Amino acid sequence: MRVLITAHRFPPDAVAGVERHTESLARELSGLGDEVTVVSRRPGPGPIRSVPDRTGGPFEVIRLTGGGVDREHILHLADELDRVFECLLDERAPQVVHVNHLVDLSPRIPVTARARCAALVMTLHDFWIPCPRITLLKPDGARCGGPEGGRACGRGCAGGGDSSTDAADRWVLRALYTRRLLDLPDRIVCPSAYVAHWFEEWGVDPDRLLVRPNGVDVPEGPGDPPEPRRDGRLRLAILGAVAPHKGHHVVLDALAGADAGPVTLFVHGPVGDPAYLGELRSRAAEIGDLELRVCGPYEPEELSLLLADVHALVTPSVWPETFCLVIREAHARGVPALTTRLGALAEAIDPGVNGFFYDHDEPAQLRALIGRLGREPELRRRLAKGALATRVTTQAEHAARMREVYEEAIEGRDANRRRAAAAASELRSLERLLERPTTGRRALGEVA
Repeated sequence: MRVLITAHRFPPDAVAGVERHTESLARELSGLGDEVTVVSRRPGPGPIRSVPDRTGGPFEVIRLTGGGVDREHILHLADELDRVFECLLDERAPQVVHVNHLVDLSPRIPVTARARCAALVMTLHDFWIPCPRITLLKPDGARCGGPEGGRACGRGCAGGGDSSTDAADRWVLRALYTRRLLDLPDRIVCPSAYVAHWFEEWGVDPDRLLVRPNGVDVPEGPGDPPEPRRDGRLRLAILGAVAPHKGHHVVLDALAGADAGPVTLFVHGPVGDPAYLGELRSRAAEIGDLELRVCGPYEPEELSLLLADVHALVTPSVWPETFCLVIREAHARGVPALTTRLGALAEAIDPGVNGFFYDHDEPAQLRALIGRLGREPELRRRLAKGALATRVTTQAEHAARMREVYEEAIEGRDANRRRAAAAASELRSLERLLERPTTGRRALGEVA
């Protein structure tokens, strides 16, 4: 099967969840004998052009380099990106185009793929479709219930405080446009039940939403739970980008006053916000018996070593995550997790068996759980065994299930032709309005 997968970035340019997922999926599909091409974006100087990655891996990587980024204008550089992408489609002739992300790429990719007779699959890894900020968080960190047809965005959330009529209308048009994009795919994949429910509430036909959990890198052999050093220190870890929406500060708030004895907190992941990291260091210095160790980015193959001396993983995100790869990776290595009930995070936890969850805005709950872990070694051992026994979807299993989705999309493409054609027509009309220098109420009336 010939498969083309899109992602907004690809290692080594970025190594967050979507990028790592795309890499593992492409590798596993290649191992099944498929011809796989990954198309990603690398903004930079110069015009948009396609640059092959010549590292000699089992699949092809094409980076669309050049051009800047403007996430407030969804059609930014779309014409230039489309010309390059159309050439790639003509040359590779994929049977399936799998959209893992569209941010910083052209939102016309789904339309172009269908026009080139490829079946279309889209995975909803986050909330970029309804939310220009991706996380359903407002600039002040408060949670957003949804775009309200773009009106919530236009009130200043995504518009940089521009409250003009034309700015407000632009966000309404964006909401109309992205919602209509979801009528193009032959199959829509959700990594969690939470995501499927959210988009069903947003108006997507539930029959078109498939829940397929992402795959996890699982060490070979049954193994045993790790045996952290017995020196009286509780060792906790946070994995992922260091940025406010990941909630590292919540853990420090909980550690202040926790009756857990001496604690070491490992922070593994790229620093997305240096100023935020500075605040974390200052806060940690005020907490007695706390050793904060900021370790920087890591490679997936290093994970077993990094977690070998850890009693528990903490995932304190303050945005509703759509899946959590690191919890499953920790479980596969016998490390339990403490996580919030937000979004899909709690789907990975069997309370008291492989971890616990808490309310994201109640640091006292997390403080109490950390205290128990520090005081109760038997609880730590029991949770470690429960974590190791937790069933997770492997990367190979996920790739096999996605291959089945691709086959279903190819078989069902003709049945979806009418709906997709109507969506493509409306998208073209919305693009003409979005491309106008001034949107205006009159333009909105044209699509009312």
